[in-house]
Amino acid sequence: MKSIIQLALLNLLNDIDNILIIASLLRKNLYEQYPRALFIVKIFAIIMLSASRTLYVSIIQTIIDFPGLHLITGLIVLFIGVRLALTAQPNEENRLLGLGKDAPPIPIHRMLLIILLTDFVISLDTVIITAELSNNIFQTLFVLLFSLVVVFVLLPFLTTIINTFFWLQIIAGGILVQISVHAIAKEPFLLEMLSGTQKFIGIINVERIVPMLAFDSMILIIFIGIIRLIKNK
Repeated sequence: MKSIIQLALLNLLNDIDNILIIASLLRKNLYEQYPRALFIVKIFAIIMLSASRTLYVSIIQTIIDFPGLHLITGLIVLFIGVRLALTAQPNEENRLLGLGKDAPPIPIHRMLLIILLTDFVISLDTVIITAELSNNIFQTLFVLLFSLVVVFVLLPFLTTIINTFFWLQIIAGGILVQISVHAIAKEPFLLEMLSGTQKFIGIINVERIVPMLAFDSMILIIFIGIIRLIKNK
């Protein structure tokens, strides 16, 4: 029982941050204008993310060493993060009043794919920790399902916040860029290359340069996003 509570709290705390990014993705693609489509996305996202995270936990030892995995997922999240930060704009009308009669600009299946790919990277640390704390797949599935239901219930509240403070979309994009750099840096052949360079030159500290590069990338994309936002006003 204690382990279940620990896992639930761990996932809830992590997913509150993650759902902010997902809310920004939904806002960017105008899904709050389409209540029916948004409802469908939320239901399927809870089911898909619960299943996918449980799968990640089950095969984490194998999947984590798959060649090119970190590089591919990192580049995908980098692309999503840059687009998210550079397309932020204030609301010219109250999007929450949309009746949802038409289809959203991005089809539901594509929106779910974007959420699934993004979640793979932003929840990877929690998945690894969960894999260490739980040996029961059904317990893991229950905890993940519970935490996702709770955070998706909070989604309308977070969407309202993002619609009011639309510049948070830029920060969410910057966070994704930072996460993507960390993900790419975990690629084994890149680590070997950096380690070899460190031995040859002797001035590169891999453990320090990656966090610095990730942080600098986040600040840079946030700065560019703010400049574009000011110019577009």
